Amino acid sequence: MQASIGHTRRPLLQLTLALIKPDAVAHPLILQAIHQKILDNNFIILMHKYLKWGQKESQKFYTEHSGRFFYQRVVEFMSSGPMRAYILAHEDAILRWRHLMGPTRVFRARYSSPESIRGNYGLTDTRNTTHGSDSPESAAKEIPFFFPEFKEQQWISTEEMPYRQGQYFYHSERQVHLLTTHQEQLLQSRGL
Repeated sequence: MQASIGHTRRPLLQLTLALIKPDAVAHPLILQAIHQKILDNNFIILMHKYLKWGQKESQKFYTEHSGRFFYQRVVEFMSSGPMRAYILAHEDAILRWRHLMGPTRVFRARYSSPESIRGNYGLTDTRNTTHGSDSPESAAKEIPFFFPEFKEQQWISTEEMPYRQGQYFYHSERQVHLLTTHQEQLLQSRGL
């Protein structure tokens, strides 16, 4: 058994759902600014997609809040226009994304975290620009809701370590981070 003297193992990457709500997606410059904040804060973007919910999807996602005073308002808002969903990875992705978003209440965000996404772009407590998983359990439930094609256990066993070791690059056309092995495949497919 070898001891890793002088080497500290980096923790596993954590995944979180990041959702850009209809109020921000309706304004391309705000959406672009939020995407850039994600990059500037060293998140790894594994996947993203645009989607438009109907009332049923919105009700299903927010079912735990049914019966609360804001439920109908949030259901209607979230089905009012397109959204952009991301799977983000980072060592402490959930906590870091929540910090970057800022407090849920926009007034509080503007006062206590003016540089946060909600402090900069939030309009009201419902139209507060973003959503993020609040725990690993929530992330494990929310990511498949938006990305049923993403297989977390497969990603952990085959791709997490190369991403953690920095073996990736940002593909500006796709607006995601890909493993360097994908870069080689892309170059070969272009005959370079």
